[in-house]
Amino acid sequence: HSWVSSPGNGLLMESYLVAGTEPTVESLLASPNYPNNPFRSDLLRAFDSRLVFPDDSQEGYGARIRGVFIPPVSGNWVFFARTRQFGVVNLNPNGTDPAGAREILRQSTENAPFNWNRLVSSLQPLRAGRAYYIEGLYKGAVGPDFLKVAARLAGTGDPMPVDSPDTDSPDANSLAGGFIAFPLAPKNLGGAMSITRDLADITIEDGHPVTLSIDVNNPSQLPIIYQWYRDGAPIPGATTPAYTFEAVLADSGATFHAEITKIGAAPLTTRTATLTVNPDTTAPRVHSAFCSYSNLMEVVVVFSERVDVGGAQDTFNYALNPIGEIQIQSATLESDARTVRLTLSDALTSGATYNLTVSSIADLAGIPIDPAHDSVSFVAGGDAPGLLIVQEGDRVVVSWPAPSPGFVLQEAPSLAVPPANIMWTDVASAPQLIGGRNVVRLTIVNQQRVFRLRRP
Repeated sequence: HSWVSSPGNGLLMESYLVAGTEPTVESLLASPNYPNNPFRSDLLRAFDSRLVFPDDSQEGYGARIRGVFIPPVSGNWVFFARTRQFGVVNLNPNGTDPAGAREILRQSTENAPFNWNRLVSSLQPLRAGRAYYIEGLYKGAVGPDFLKVAARLAGTGDPMPVDSPDTDSPDANSLAGGFIAFPLAPKNLGGAMSITRDLADITIEDGHPVTLSIDVNNPSQLPIIYQWYRDGAPIPGATTPAYTFEAVLADSGATFHAEITKIGAAPLTTRTATLTVNPDTTAPRVHSAFCSYSNLMEVVVVFSERVDVGGAQDTFNYALNPIGEIQIQSATLESDARTVRLTLSDALTSGATYNLTVSSIADLAGIPIDPAHDSVSFVAGGDAPGLLIVQEGDRVVVSWPAPSPGFVLQEAPSLAVPPANIMWTDVASAPQLIGGRNVVRLTIVNQQRVFRLRRP
């Protein structure tokens, strides 16, 4: 088959902002940003994250690197990895479908040294010239963060061990070139793709968010690379299926289009859409309110458009019911001018429903808030992990989303009234991480059990 050049050849690295210091892949998979909201997407010429983050200044993130591995020789292949985090490498030994990928490497400790012979896969029988989906995931915490992957035909030796400091970018051992279809790839390696929903012209008012988005049919499910353009010039960082920004009057008449490509494929180009921005005549609305279980002393309010800072930061413009003795101590408008963080004097009750009413707040055009949409209800701690309980014969399987830091699984023989009389005890069995969930299996014969998650 002929090999062709394409802007989509190579490996796609997607980086996600992930809260917390938990260094596991499970914390990346549990992040609301994964997999659709990376803060940056980069095409790599080698399986080496140092090409994107050459030092360790970027913290609090996780990354996924994915594409194909094409062996030049048939036989048993061995894969190697270098990482300081609890990274994982997955491979589909049968082809390019990501759904068929299975784990072949996993970092389980953070102890030095971090040589190439530290993480070694079992033998993988692969055919020359055939493409196999490969994927690496890791979560950066504090300190050095990187993931590198190499491969060797069995019996040909291991990559040369290299320990800290990690300065080579890329490491000479990392997969590169034809192994990862860069810069040339077999023509139509990833199959055909087509645009199923194209861009349309947009008319919007000044100060309102505008979202440009497209749908692409991609039967092979191999990574797609997106690039958005404004007036013919690429928009830095606009590399996802949707592009959102706040429209202002100066944007009226601007044109937008997107270019889509993948391994071995010629780029697809959307139609060019024209943006028309009219003066603002629409009143702002309260879009949503949210209070996380991790911070029950803060309520996040989101408006439908940018609002005036004076009214937005006046605590007297917010009424929270039922609130009892709790006071709203401060209101802070964030840089997007649409999000306000309310700090409370005491914690709300997790699981309780509250109503937030807003008054005397206007948008940047001076239009006051719409009285028909000036309130919203929310459940405090509504994002707390929920339990899934499944019976398997004389055993019960209890699971909840990982990582869920701070939560303890508890059990009781029965419910009681009042709830304070329920005899809760911690479940002694430690959970296992399976498929991004914490899983506990318990044997229960002719008994009743009630389970809950508690965050002390």
